[in-house]
Amino acid sequence: MKLALRIVLVILFIAFLGAGYILWTMFSDRSEVVEHVDTVDWLPASASNISYYMNKNITGMLTCEFAIAESDFLDFAMQNEWPVSKMESPINVTRYTKFIEKSKTSDHYAVVEQGYYYSKQWPNGAHISVAYDLVRQIAYLNRSSR
Repeated sequence: MKLALRIVLVILFIAFLGAGYILWTMFSDRSEVVEHVDTVDWLPASASNISYYMNKNITGMLTCEFAIAESDFLDFAMQNEWPVSKMESPINVTRYTKFIEKSKTSDHYAVVEQGYYYSKQWPNGAHISVAYDLVRQIAYLNRSSR
């Protein structure tokens, strides 16, 4: 009887630890902010001056901006099956600075007046939006899995 009780308690303890770990990985703030780096492995090699906010929890949020030539951006969009099209009117895009608690700037949005844009939203709340500013030659990528 005592052995059975110990086994049950050990199993409950392991289950409790496992549930805690799962909740931590899904909902905790495991964010990363990187500013003005030359390269990351998930963007084209031609991208530069890369800044981003990434949260590795269940939201999978990524907000980044980077310098890139127009032709390289269009190739990147095609490789990722983002059917970007020329913008007909200016748009506001969210910058990575919006998610930095102690951001030194209040400039959390950029206005793209001429360029390319693509956006898609899924029923579960996931979304992606990609914009390219022809004047500044800067790409903006916003993605979330929830």
